[in-house]
Amino acid sequence: MPIEEYEIKFDIDDWVHDIYKRHHETSAGVWNKLDTKAQGTIALSGIFLGGMLAFVRSDTPLTYVETFLLGIAVIMLGSTMLLALMVLITRAVFKPPTGGEMRQMRSDILKSGRTLDENILSGFHANVYQIWSVANKDVDHVNSTKALWLRSAHIVLFGAIFVACCLTLIRIGNSYNV
Repeated sequence: MPIEEYEIKFDIDDWVHDIYKRHHETSAGVWNKLDTKAQGTIALSGIFLGGMLAFVRSDTPLTYVETFLLGIAVIMLGSTMLLALMVLITRAVFKPPTGGEMRQMRSDILKSGRTLDENILSGFHANVYQIWSVANKDVDHVNSTKALWLRSAHIVLFGAIFVACCLTLIRIGNSYNV
């Protein structure tokens, strides 16, 4: 292969490797954002749960409907917290090759005593791309799962807030009837 053609192939290989690396960095950023949103969801649920406890400590006894709605809201807030905690559970994922692993792969090729031809270099790059591809797909799959848990937590939290609002309105209405 002429030098110019080899240099072009080398530049393309670097470009492809850079794309895999940037994809992985982006996916890691998504992972962190999902975790941050889950932490906020847990905090918000805790705040509302504290508000629900204020209903329990009120001087005026709760009616059957208020007690029922309070129970539903507390169950939903607890469920929201559990769903959000599922986002935060540590998960093992396939990792991309480290610098040390890449150096070892390169060293193994050079130690083999074989002449570095296009087939060996292509095989090397194909192996590296395969490792990056599996690592990226694995992180993307985990991110999808985390997003599903978080979406579920948000839906339940929305329901809990709705129930809490209904409870508050009923409580306000009952206070005018006294």
